[in-house]
Amino acid sequence: MSSKIKKESCDLTDFAREHIINLYEAGWTFTMIADHMKSKKTTVVDIVTKWKKMDGLPFKKDQGLLK
Repeated sequence: MSSKIKKESCDLTDFAREHIINLYEAGWTFTMIADHMKSKKTTVVDIVTKWKKMDGLPFKKDQGLLK
């Protein structure tokens, strides 16, 4: 699925961009991701870092987010 997503250069780091793709593939919509970012007033990298540290992650380890 990620091959269908345009990988244009943008302000996000490669780390954050790849993790947005992982969120999308895990079933999150871009709107859900954007709303979560706005509600937390944080960056994608911050969100991913927090999720990696939290228990009860919304992802399975084999989905690529946790390595």
